[in-house]
Amino acid sequence: MDLLDIINEREKAIDIAETHADMNWKEVAYLTAIQVATRQRTLVSEDVWDNMPAGTETHEPRAMGAIMRRLRKDNIIVPTEQFIVSTSPKGHGRPSRVWQSNI
Repeated sequence: MDLLDIINEREKAIDIAETHADMNWKEVAYLTAIQVATRQRTLVSEDVWDNMPAGTETHEPRAMGAIMRRLRKDNIIVPTEQFIVSTSPKGHGRPSRVWQSNI
């Protein structure tokens, strides 16, 4: 499997996660991300999670990737070359991309 195949597989997985995520959650996550991007020059997906209203949940947390992708498409954020190690217990120490706000 080459890099293009890996990227395509990642995009398919994000699409599937987005399809199965709660519709209300997706809208709240998107609006929350915009609020975070308004307050911060840079952000990571954990910043969005940390600012989600209490009780806003989805059974498909991997859908946050789709939210970040939508923000990028809408030119609200742009990727940087930086990654940080996730400090969230749910993140399991995975690398998390740092995004720059365009707001």
